[in-house]
Amino acid sequence: MIRLIKNELAKIFKKKSFYIVMLVTLAFIIGYNVIMKNISNSENINYYGNLDEQIVYMEAELKELNPLDENDKSQYIDYKSSLETYKLMKKYGVNSWQFLIVQTKINPYLRDLATYDTMINKDEVAYKETLNEYNELISRLDKEDWQSFARDDLEEANKQIEEQKKIKESAETEKQMAEADKMIRYLEVQKQTLEWRLDKNISYESSYYNGLIDQYYNSSISVIDYEMSKSESDTTLMKQDYYDSLERANKAKYDIENGTRTQDESNARGMLVNFFSEYEIFIVIVIVMIAGTIVSEEFNKGTVKLLLIRPYKRTTILTSKFITCLIMLAIIIISIMLMQFVVGGVVFGFDSLQTQAIEYDFNAHSIQEMSIASYMLIQTIGKLPIYVLLMTLAFALSTLFNNSAVAITLTLLGYMGSSMINMIGIQLDLDWVKYFVTPNWDLTQHFFGAIPMYEGTSLEFAMVINAIYFIIMLIPTYIVFKKRNIKNI
Repeated sequence: MIRLIKNELAKIFKKKSFYIVMLVTLAFIIGYNVIMKNISNSENINYYGNLDEQIVYMEAELKELNPLDENDKSQYIDYKSSLETYKLMKKYGVNSWQFLIVQTKINPYLRDLATYDTMINKDEVAYKETLNEYNELISRLDKEDWQSFARDDLEEANKQIEEQKKIKESAETEKQMAEADKMIRYLEVQKQTLEWRLDKNISYESSYYNGLIDQYYNSSISVIDYEMSKSESDTTLMKQDYYDSLERANKAKYDIENGTRTQDESNARGMLVNFFSEYEIFIVIVIVMIAGTIVSEEFNKGTVKLLLIRPYKRTTILTSKFITCLIMLAIIIISIMLMQFVVGGVVFGFDSLQTQAIEYDFNAHSIQEMSIASYMLIQTIGKLPIYVLLMTLAFALSTLFNNSAVAITLTLLGYMGSSMINMIGIQLDLDWVKYFVTPNWDLTQHFFGAIPMYEGTSLEFAMVINAIYFIIMLIPTYIVFKKRNIKNI
């Protein structure tokens, strides 16, 4: 058996096609890493061009409008306030913390000031008061005092929380109490983000941690919405969205509180963590090519006769070929993973690889920390059934039909159509689809207590389904190979 396996491996490593595909994979990995590096370093320069175009457009339109004409007033206010807003955005820059403040806090004052322009007899006292408040805000922007805006929002959040608590205490119906409770939870999330900003010195500028603040807020709001309105009629998709939001919120919280960057994908670690989602197609193509030709080529070239005259049983010969495919699968995964490790380290630097990986454990309701090596091992184990089953399908078709093209093509079509099968089953709520192999071959959906694609399935269920399909494909393969007549080959 060992000698047969060595011979099969030698045949594979002599093929030019194998090295060509691996070189193409390496070229893709290099190109992809370089592109991601450039994207992560580039600034959003296109938005400046858009702002300039908007400013020119608004200025031209305003020249055609009379603020004192009743027909033009509404449009004048919109254009005038938008023009001044765009000018401030351009002044401070799209990546500055002032950019967001201008949109959310300065724009309302600009609308008020534009409204005063449309009044023949405007209230001078009110106008000056609004202008002074506007100038005071601009002064804070110019002084880089973003903390004052955060403190103002925190004070307002605390005030609204107390008001909602009073409303809850005086509520006469359960609906009123529930609405007040929901608002309190909303405000508590906002309060938490503002406290993080001040404690962790996270300004409103475009940055990794500012993005986490937004991620935590939006995900937490989604979690609250679901928990306050969930019912027995909720679909699996709704529950999956809830689980995703819960995971995103807790991962964002972990990074913010610990000052880590476990979700940063613009480095060597991030590229490695997303290894299977980025390079799975290459793993599938290479192993399907090998498994889809390892038997049929012997018949097409007539070398199967030389193989069968050896003192080995046909089952032993076929088993050696299948084991060779399994060995090659391991070699392919490790090789492509090493390519990404080396290329990612060269392009981005190896420092980020020291950062631990994290997963949210839905059973323990806590973040689980692990090394990158442990994380990759867990992901590999979870994804392995996909590649083994596709490999087995190509191997079976190659043996049954003696046609490499058919074996490779049908297997790749099955792989590409698997996501469509899963989507149709979920969208149409076809419960029987869970007995197909495609919704069950990705075991990672069952790890850490996550909700699977189909409700009612489990890790044990998925493993049984995978085993059944594996056996179904192999049994006829061995039967046909054992009984096949080779006299006319």
